[in-house]
Amino acid sequence: MSNTSPTKKEREDYGRDAFAVSSLRTADIEIDRLLECHQGADRDFVLIEAISASILIFYLRPFKGRDPFRLDKSIVPAEFLDLHKGFEDMRDKVIAHRDANLPLASWGGPNDFGFIFDGQTIMPSVYKSLLDPIKAIELKKLIHCLLQILAPRIGSFYQKHLNAPPPPGHYLISIENTPASWFTMV
Repeated sequence: MSNTSPTKKEREDYGRDAFAVSSLRTADIEIDRLLECHQGADRDFVLIEAISASILIFYLRPFKGRDPFRLDKSIVPAEFLDLHKGFEDMRDKVIAHRDANLPLASWGGPNDFGFIFDGQTIMPSVYKSLLDPIKAIELKKLIHCLLQILAPRIGSFYQKHLNAPPPPGHYLISIENTPASWFTMV
């Protein structure tokens, strides 16, 4: 049985969902790294800040893109909407932008600056420790819920259009209007 060519809309929907899964998996892996950093007395606060920023960037990337690749916020389960909004505020008001007129948030002032002292060296701190372990674990639960929602959508695309599995390899899917081939091995 041969592979059937998906419409441009189906390829765009797949691209949106694949991008989301890739970003969410990366955020999930980074959460594990963050939780490891929080263990023990010798915490590397600079690394914790860097990983916290990375997690927020990767988690929110699918929700911040442009159509047709932006993941709609309606996919976020209702019980996680406040958590999602809080992380969105942190990303927008601390990581991505600075605005001297921003109001205080529940997690602090978006324009607060500080420093980190590791017992020997003082270093500037702009991001604070955005993700404490409790928030990180809650975000991990949300990510796993989103991955469970996205998996059947991606699986359905494969099932519908890849009737005969291609040879093992890495493939790119074209979103052009009328591509010569809708997927190509790279």
